[in-house]
Amino acid sequence: MTRSPARSGSDPALIRQIFGARLRKARHAAGMTIKELAEAAGTGWPHLSRIEHGYVNVTVDTMYALAKAVGLDLHVTLRRPASSARKATSRRPAKPHKRVYAKP
Repeated sequence: MTRSPARSGSDPALIRQIFGARLRKARHAAGMTIKELAEAAGTGWPHLSRIEHGYVNVTVDTMYALAKAVGLDLHVTLRRPASSARKATSRRPAKPHKRVYAKP
């Protein structure tokens, strides 16, 4: 049985979105503007904006330069998110369901 790309976490669009979101968060944490990060990584700020929004494919060289400029390890930015652990802690406890029986 084969897994679909979306379920296995290997969907390219999903990977681009995850990388872009993590990069944007790291850039904000580092106190950098989009123009400062683009200059530090050797790319243009319009291209960087499209990367952060997950709109464009990015080369490994560019991903490495961007991650290095904000102080991240590239393998950390590409790690699959632990969404199941997050969901388990963010949900409210389930309410017991009231059984409704039809009258005979």
